[in-house]
Amino acid sequence: MFNFQQNRLQTLTITSLLILSLAACSQKATKEVDKNDHPTEGMEHDHGQVEMKGHAHAEGYELLGQIDPTPGQAGKKIHLSFQIKDQDGKALTKFKLNHEKLAHLIIVREDLAYFYHEHPELSSDGTFNIDLTLPKAGKYLYYVDYTTEEGAEGLGRGSFEIAGDYKPLPLAVDKNFKKEVDGVKVIMKPDSFAMGEDIMPTFTLSDAKSGTPIKDLEPYLGALGHGVIISQDGQTYLHVHPMTEVGSGPDVMFHTKFSKPGIYKIWGQFKREGKVLIADYTIRVV
Repeated sequence: MFNFQQNRLQTLTITSLLILSLAACSQKATKEVDKNDHPTEGMEHDHGQVEMKGHAHAEGYELLGQIDPTPGQAGKKIHLSFQIKDQDGKALTKFKLNHEKLAHLIIVREDLAYFYHEHPELSSDGTFNIDLTLPKAGKYLYYVDYTTEEGAEGLGRGSFEIAGDYKPLPLAVDKNFKKEVDGVKVIMKPDSFAMGEDIMPTFTLSDAKSGTPIKDLEPYLGALGHGVIISQDGQTYLHVHPMTEVGSGPDVMFHTKFSKPGIYKIWGQFKREGKVLIADYTIRVV
């Protein structure tokens, strides 16, 4: 019998944009999270209180979730399960594919130092399930993007604890937006961000040693890349997809707008030679 801890689906303080080129992730539902899953700092997603241009938005739904055991232990397997319930308290059992998956699960530690993009499996009673092994203690936030059978896009949010000695890492704004990931240099522009303005974050990828532009990016969950953006307080979450719909690099452009100032973390996700590359940046919006 499910004993879910209720986490009400929230319309977060998010400025959403037209989702242009959606993509999905293909990974196993039983997942051991390690360094290859990018323990990192900062990035954001765009599904929440969205101005859904051309897309219906799911309202009045609740996310009910739990982990087993509670609390979890660092370095040991936990089982996360959750349901999306409608206004009558009935669990949804059917969802539409959204970028190749029924649900996209984004997990970050509260200090935004660790980031994971996973895809739980759906059982016949409407329960999503996934096994995880998280390496460090702390409070973790999770966000669930889904599309109802009727085509309305929704966002659920919850949290859970991993027991142990937890010392939050400082979230310092990057002095420059040049990162190196697995031999690939990823440069993000622009280098300044203003509240209320249309912003086109553009990632340029090149070989870190030779400087040769990367032109063999592969589709990742139905798009040339994915971007997740989360505010320092965890209240603003954005999941954006590229405006760049053709080609394979080296430039991948996104579009977003920030509704309030503050510090945000951005995770850019790209796929090359069968491997997902994740570059993260911490920015200040003024």
